[in-house]
Amino acid sequence: MQQRLWGVTASMLALTCLTVTGCGTVRSISQSSMTVSHLKTKIAPKTTRLLTKKTSEDEQSTKRHIRHSSEPSKSRIAQVSKPSHHLTIHLNSPIYMVSPNVGWDFTSHPGTLLLSDGVQRSTTSAHSWTNVTPATLTQTQNIFAGGTFLNAEDAWFVTTRPSMPLQNSQKSVHDSLVFRTDDGGKHWTIIRLHHSYLLAWIDFISPLQGWLLASPGPATGQEPCILYYTHDGGKHWRIISSTSDIDFSSQSKHSLPNWNGKTGISFLNSTTGWMTIDDGNKSGVITLYVTHDGGSRWSAQSIAVPKRWKAVYTHPLPPIFSSPTTGVMPVTFSGKNETMFYFTMDSGTHWTTSTPIPEARVLDVVMSNQTTVWTTNGKSVYATINDGDSWVKWTCPHHDKVISLFILKDGLSAIAYTEKKGKITQHQLYIHDMNSFLL
Repeated sequence: MQQRLWGVTASMLALTCLTVTGCGTVRSISQSSMTVSHLKTKIAPKTTRLLTKKTSEDEQSTKRHIRHSSEPSKSRIAQVSKPSHHLTIHLNSPIYMVSPNVGWDFTSHPGTLLLSDGVQRSTTSAHSWTNVTPATLTQTQNIFAGGTFLNAEDAWFVTTRPSMPLQNSQKSVHDSLVFRTDDGGKHWTIIRLHHSYLLAWIDFISPLQGWLLASPGPATGQEPCILYYTHDGGKHWRIISSTSDIDFSSQSKHSLPNWNGKTGISFLNSTTGWMTIDDGNKSGVITLYVTHDGGSRWSAQSIAVPKRWKAVYTHPLPPIFSSPTTGVMPVTFSGKNETMFYFTMDSGTHWTTSTPIPEARVLDVVMSNQTTVWTTNGKSVYATINDGDSWVKWTCPHHDKVISLFILKDGLSAIAYTEKKGKITQHQLYIHDMNSFLL
């Protein structure tokens, strides 16, 4: 965790850039209980060698208190299938760098078919990638619903696939599967949820404790969903909240909202978390829900919107935190081509506005301490050290695409990973002065 930097003013802010180049081939969240079955499969990963140099992994592990329990589920062993051996590597944008050397990537977007190289992992600063997709997924078509990575070893994602038709029925049902690994993708445990989900948002605050918000997809302005919780890294999941459409009990005012346009969830600790919604029906309103009991009960949280944006629609993304009290939440205002970052210093109780950046979307946001935030829209990188009062901008050279950011320990420097025509380049950026860049 980064320490707060004192005595740094706007006149001292700038970006200094060091460039390292490599090669790569690239492409762009009322209680119920549920018993789920899990199984384990091993993959024989393939690697497309794009660079001969190898680097060591650099990671940090996190331990948090676990307070919930779950009934054990029945397990079985999955048949191991041979992975494909084609040499085409696809990457998504953004990729997820969990250290300067180690990165992950899902090659499919939520709601689309999972590719045969759907999960990739790199230990060479994104210069070469290993296909760590579970081999069982190559046997049939699967929809990728969503996923997340916590560190160099722990990752989770959700897929949906057709199953056999039910007895006395011509319709086939779909099972959603949660895949988890705790060894960098060498082995995957599979958990069957017995529901059909096309979209999933996952957030973990430690290798053991996490939440899964799953939805069969939006329809007619609504988006029913179920919120699952795990205390053992995803080996078992139980339902803790849901909307009335797919709940097993009556809807209450503190249930999950049924509105369309959910953009994700994030949890600060074992009790407090948020859900953000892109509500296209109400202009000038930031739709944010908060829970203080681990996800069982939810209520709307009021967020102030500046007067000049009262007539436009908002697109909030889940907040991120750099400490138990300090966090930031990006909100894009449609029609204005601007994104504002709301800051909190009291664990999300209050959110304050900042100076917006002139961008209509953000692809990656990293925060190092109470005042320092780095973000990119895929073309440029923005940084602030003063709660968003002012920003410095770095534009990617030669029309390269920024595909990831990784903030370094000092908080004043970060690595921007860019791609163009299969070549991966690392740019080490330093905050130094507001008015110039030293390359």
